[in-house]
Amino acid sequence: MPRKQAEEVFLYTFYISLFDIDPVIWRRFSVPSNITFEQFHEVIQLVMGWENYHLYNFKYGPIEIGIPNEDENFFEPGGTFLNAGEVHLSSIDLQPDDVMTYVYDFGDNWVHLLRLEFISAMDKGNSHTFHCESGARACPPEDVGGPYGYDLHVKALADPTDDEHEDALNWRGPYDADAFHLESVNEQLKAQFGRGKGKKK
Repeated sequence: MPRKQAEEVFLYTFYISLFDIDPVIWRRFSVPSNITFEQFHEVIQLVMGWENYHLYNFKYGPIEIGIPNEDENFFEPGGTFLNAGEVHLSSIDLQPDDVMTYVYDFGDNWVHLLRLEFISAMDKGNSHTFHCESGARACPPEDVGGPYGYDLHVKALADPTDDEHEDALNWRGPYDADAFHLESVNEQLKAQFGRGKGKKK
C-alpha cells in the first residue's frame, strides 16, 4: 500500500452506506486525497443524491469536521473540531478499512458510514479522479423525517389503501426506492469537478 507524502496526491476509494436503512442504500466512489472536507461533502451529496439543503459534519475518532456555526453548537466537547473548508482529506492520515461517519441534516439525522477501501497511486492517464463506480437504491427524499419517516413514506407510497398514500404522493410525487442512475451521477461529478479540479477552493 502506498504511503502518503505531503506533495503526493492519491486516489481514495470509499464505500458509503446509510445507517439504519434496510435494504441498504450504498455507493462506491473515488476522490483525490487533496480535496477539502467541504468538497468531500459536495461529492457525497452528488453521489448519494441529496440536495445540499442542510448542515453536516464528519467524525473520525475524536476528530469532528464541519462548518463553524456561531449561533448553534452541534459539536461535542472534548474532541478536536476542524473547519471543513480548510482541512484536506489527506490530513487525517486515513488508512484502508478505516471508518468515519458523515451526518447530514441534524434534524432528520442521516448517518452515513464511510469506509476507506483502497488507496491508489494517481496515474497521469487516470480519467476517473472523481468517479462513482457502483451503488444501489435511491436516496431518500429530503425532509422525510429520517429513517423512521422514510420507512413510513415508502410504505405509504406502495399501498394505495394507506391513509397517508395521497399525502405522500402529493408531497414529492412518485418515488422509486430501487432506482439508481450511475451514469447521471458521474455526469454530475464531471460537470462540478471534472478532472484536476480538486483544489478549486
